[in-house]
Order: sequence, then C-alpha cells, then structure tokens
Amino acid sequence: MPVRKKKGRASTDLDEAKAPADDEALEPTVKRRKEGAAESEDIEEQPKSVKKTKTNAEKSIFPRSETPRSLEVANDKQFTAISWNVGGLRPTLEKRSHLLKLIISTECPDVLCLQETKLQEKDLDWATQQLADVAPGYTASWNCSEDKKGYSGLVVLVKGGAAMQSAPSTKKQTSIAGFFKAGKDKTDGAETRPKEDSECTAADKSSAALPINISKGMGEKKHDGEGRIMTLEYDAFFLLFAYTPNSGDKLQRLSYRIEEWDTDLWDHLKELEKRKPVLLAGDLNVAHLDADIWNVEAKHIAKSAGTTPQERGSFSALLEKGYKDTFRHFHPEAHGCFTFWSVRAQNRPWNRGLRLDYFVASNNLFADSIDGKQKSSPSMKDAWIMDEVVAPQGDHCPVGITLNL
Repeated sequence: MPVRKKKGRASTDLDEAKAPADDEALEPTVKRRKEGAAESEDIEEQPKSVKKTKTNAEKSIFPRSETPRSLEVANDKQFTAISWNVGGLRPTLEKRSHLLKLIISTECPDVLCLQETKLQEKDLDWATQQLADVAPGYTASWNCSEDKKGYSGLVVLVKGGAAMQSAPSTKKQTSIAGFFKAGKDKTDGAETRPKEDSECTAADKSSAALPINISKGMGEKKHDGEGRIMTLEYDAFFLLFAYTPNSGDKLQRLSYRIEEWDTDLWDHLKELEKRKPVLLAGDLNVAHLDADIWNVEAKHIAKSAGTTPQERGSFSALLEKGYKDTFRHFHPEAHGCFTFWSVRAQNRPWNRGLRLDYFVASNNLFADSIDGKQKSSPSMKDAWIMDEVVAPQGDHCPVGITLNL
C-alpha cells in the first residue's frame, strides 16, 4: 500500500497574470525535487529553456509558503481525487505520459480528471488504448466538445472500473468498443476496460470510493455542447468536474461566463446538494483572492480574464452559498501557491502565477469549526497543489484532495 508523502512545492512563473484562451496550445512537463529536499528548495530555479537575459537576471522568484501534507498511509477509508488541465491530451500521452504515471504512482487517486483534452469522438479509441497503458486498473469516461472540434473536453479516470460498470445508472454506459460499434449512439461517459491492476490499483477499496453513476453536462443545452462538465455520484456525495469557460483576451465571453455559466452552475450545485454534499473541482478560470495573483496591483489585472472583479465576485457568491475553497481551508495564509503560469511570458521559473484550479466542497464535508466534532461522513482530510508537475515553462499543474470516508 503506497504511503502518501509530504508534497512540498516551490513554484516559478507568470509575467502576464492572465489566463490563456481555451484554444491556446499548451503542453506539459515535470519539475522534480531531490529526495528529502525542503519544500522551498528548487532543483532548477532557472531552466535551460529560459534565456539568461538582463531582464531575467533582474527578476526574483515569487516566494511560496510551505503547505505540509498529511503523512498518513493510504487506506480503504480514504478517497483521493486529482484534477489537472493538461492543455491537450494527445501531446500529453505521446510525449509526457510519464507525468500521468508519476501522479498515479505517487498519489494512487481514486479518480483523476483531465481537462482540456481537445479530442473528438473519433480520437477516443486511440486515446483509450494509450490510457490503458498509462493507467492500468482505471476506467475512462469521456465528454468531448460537439460545438467546436479540438476544443475543451474532459476525461475522468476511475480506479476499479469493474465495480463502476456494474453499479446502477440512470443512463446507459458502454465500453469504448461498444461506443464505436454503435455508430451514432452517444453515452454519458464512454468507458474503457483497463488492463490488469497495477500495484497502486490492486488494493481493495471500500464501495464508498466507487461511483454509482457518471453523467456529463449540467442539463443546459446552451452550456453542454462544449464538453465542460462531468458528474460522479457516490454513495455519500457528488463530485462534479468542470472546465469553466475562459472570458477571453478581450473579455468577449465575460457576460456569458458570469450571467449564464456561473449562475446556472451554482444553481445546479444547489439542486445536487439537496440530495448529498457536493464537491466542485477543475480549472475554474478565476483567481479568487489577492493571494492567488502574483501581481495583483498591476493595472491590467481588473481587465484580464480570470482576475476581473466580476469573476472574483461570482466565486465569492458561490462560497457564500455554503461552500469552502478546500486549499484555503487548510492553508488560509499561504501565498505564492499557484496552479497556472503563463507560457508566453515564461513565468514559471519565477513563480509568477495564478491559482485557477480548485476543489470546492459543501460546508458539511468539514469538521465543525466550533467544537471540532465531525459533522458528517465523509469529511475533508487534505488539499494540495502538485506544482512539481507542470507544463514546459508554465501552464497548469494538478490539484488534489483527500476525504475520510
């Protein structure tokens, strides 16, 4: 059984504190730390790919707080979920599959959601076979953009697919092979049969850690054509993965983002919460607090996608409805803890970034703040940022949470 190790992170990069457009091509890489190195210690403060110009020589690394991880041994009473915007699944699988293997081997997640896959349905057979090699013992469910090719999209990898397949579902779920044999028959998450279990997936898990249903979209036609949402229903909670629309370089989608997407998604969460507690995870394309923006005092911040007062205020409105930002719950004073760094500005080596990726959870998934007693089962155990797994010189890194079941 793997041990969940303390994951210290030191970050690096972002000159323009502005999220990229959804269709910007981005590719991931990894930055590792020496065994036993301190959390704030970087192996490579200035990668070879960053030119040693006079401007770079004058830059300083934005400091990052230490955010200690739980050192508990993984067990079947815990549930771990990870979210990562990969900025294109094809290049990730073709050139950087070792990053996915790294995440799975070190964290052994019960579910891993990859956003911005940029795949079409015709690509899923190939991608499924690649994922079977990278993540044996996992089952893949897909949501592709139908409105625009090579755009957005999600895949959810669930550990222990056989149990998931046999669980009751409100809509038919089929294997990937069946998906293509059926021609135009579209399902609520095309599943793939994984290979034999790896060491990570061999351990028995509680049935509470397996979803009983997987669906895509939020039931609103105006939103669901871009392949941005997948919802996993578990015995005791809902886990909704979302890739929130970017407001655009000129904020051309800001009105849609705030007045339609956010409003409808928040209402959708409240409907789900009438049945069970809810977790919302993914690239939510907003840097909520000043501490989530490296250059918050810059004049362009209020006019940049992801950092406008409207987007930040909308996220505040969600939290006021009875939710918590899990990372901020465990690390309320942390600074320099980012999940996105601009590729164009080469900001990763300097930890000039934004925190755009989240796990947001219903208040009743946390211990009582007054008497310390657990309000419900499950309850939130840990939340972290994996900023040693990044795109070349920047972009997004994975984020994760652990629940006690």
